[in-house]
Amino acid sequence: MPVLEISVYSLESALNAARAGAGRLELCAGFPEGGTTPSPGLMQAIRRETNIPLHVMIRPRGGDFLLTKAETAYLADDIAHFHDLGADGFVCGALDPDGNLDEATCAALLAAAQGRPCVFHRAFDLCRDPLATFETLHRLGFAGLLSSGQARTAPEGAELLAELVRLAPPGFDVIPACGINPSNLTELHAAVRAPAYHASATAMTDSPMRFRRAEALMNKDIVGQEYRRQTTDPATVRALRTLLDQSS
Repeated sequence: MPVLEISVYSLESALNAARAGAGRLELCAGFPEGGTTPSPGLMQAIRRETNIPLHVMIRPRGGDFLLTKAETAYLADDIAHFHDLGADGFVCGALDPDGNLDEATCAALLAAAQGRPCVFHRAFDLCRDPLATFETLHRLGFAGLLSSGQARTAPEGAELLAELVRLAPPGFDVIPACGINPSNLTELHAAVRAPAYHASATAMTDSPMRFRRAEALMNKDIVGQEYRRQTTDPATVRALRTLLDQSS
């Protein structure tokens, strides 16, 4: 049965996802940036509330996937720290300036994981040669790949994703990600037959704040965000899980 992995950015979202049938959580900060390294305290809070498998995003910032030596060093420290806190795995990776896999940086991050599985993140979708990069990922020791098939969404990248699933060696999981929802999961799974799928399953939640000040904005370009937030929608998670059960 395919694993349903849900990306979560808060304790509330993690609990919603776990209770609604997610098989694994990807814990992140920085939703608008596509995921960055989260708070260790948040991971510990989730661990106290649930024992669902949990992978931690390891990414210093938004933008490109070209890491400096300083960034690599502290990301390796982050991985070691999350390892000691009980993370089940990590989501990480890096490219060089020419769009190829940065093997030295990836090796340093893998070493910091001390044998716990590492999934190469969507830096893959920005790499120069997907098939060559894919072959190298397994050789380096990655346990899987998170990808939209180098397209805007996973359904649009289904052809490449299906090829990667076919090429994947035993134990290496290709995990379609980006734009997956109940309206397209069944068709995507029929085309790709992946061992796992990744979704955010979010909905906007209104703040319980009664007092609201409209003049001061946390982001001058997004009016009203102070009193709305994105959280995991349990109904969407349940729908995704049901669709995978029915189509597998």
